[in-house]
Amino acid sequence: MPVPRPGRPAAYRIDRVRGVEVLDDAFSPPAGLDPVAMLEEHLAVEIREAARVPGRRLLGAGEHP
Repeated sequence: MPVPRPGRPAAYRIDRVRGVEVLDDAFSPPAGLDPVAMLEEHLAVEIREAARVPGRRLLGAGEHP
């Protein structure tokens, strides 16, 4: 799973979660949190980070297969 970066939200696909562990710690969401709006904002951000795919070369902007 990707590691969240400080100050940036992280979203995880529920079908990729392999397990959970119940802890004694408690969590209270921040007042006014709108999880749907936060997810929509997160998904609307263009990802500009390079990705590596073994055995493949990723095409740059303007390149075509």
